[in-house]
Amino acid sequence: METSVAVELAEDVRIYNTSVCKGPDGYIMAIEIGGKNPMVGNPFTNIFARSDDLINWTLLDPEKHCYTRERYSACPCIRYHDGYYYMTSTGNHVLSPSYRILYGSSDSSPIQLESDYAPLLINTSPEILGIGHSSTVKGPDLDSYYIVYHSLVNKTPNRNMSIDRIVFNGGRMSVMGPTVTQQQVPSMPDIYHHFAPGSSLKGWSLLGGLASGSGLTLSEGSSLISKTGFDGDFTAEYNITDIAEGGKAGALFAYTDEKNFGSCLFDPATQTVAELWAAEGTWGTYLWFDDTEAFDYAMNLE
Repeated sequence: METSVAVELAEDVRIYNTSVCKGPDGYIMAIEIGGKNPMVGNPFTNIFARSDDLINWTLLDPEKHCYTRERYSACPCIRYHDGYYYMTSTGNHVLSPSYRILYGSSDSSPIQLESDYAPLLINTSPEILGIGHSSTVKGPDLDSYYIVYHSLVNKTPNRNMSIDRIVFNGGRMSVMGPTVTQQQVPSMPDIYHHFAPGSSLKGWSLLGGLASGSGLTLSEGSSLISKTGFDGDFTAEYNITDIAEGGKAGALFAYTDEKNFGSCLFDPATQTVAELWAAEGTWGTYLWFDDTEAFDYAMNLE
């Protein structure tokens, strides 16, 4: 595996935690820095970089794009959701009674966080202390969001991990927490299936056939179609593994019948991905992606 330097700073600037998200104009990285350089201010501070391809990064002007030199702001986690960037960070030292998770939002690109960086999670009872160092993740239903964070156990360095639901409202973010009790299990997608050898195909239609003696490996020209349909907008995620040498594989979407559907086709031999549409049995190529680097076989369609 090849490696390269994404961002290089002065020798008296130390880099700690980082976080990356995809926005409308590329990728944004939040970088926690410390040290004695004046750009750090009151450690710790978060600065930002931008990239089109996750390989080549450009540092944004720290004077315009940073949060914050005025006070402790560590452990950033940045996400883009519904027109806004959201970034959480940790305020104060882990052993401080006021250790907490803060957040800021921005609807500009590249990111420029608003100044009213607000507490998101803070201890509200003696049972919950040392709340911090969070990460924000999308739930298995591909719609809900959750925050994962730690708290101290009995005022010791030992820590609990909690996961709570996040809600959004026009650039504002709230958490249904903090909690120290069991919570509702996150919702699963309306349709989901792990096509492992021996698993049932209930709820699915097989067009074509399975390759002989190979579990759920599809034979050439075969497809699995969900028997449940949806109207309107939706998000779908597909993960594909073990494409046979010389073979191709992909996913179908917007399926109406055998003559009308869309597909996204992977070709490992040429490292290409093609988005293809069939209309009344006639094929047309709308988009073609050529990636000279190796890719994993996973994609998200919205």
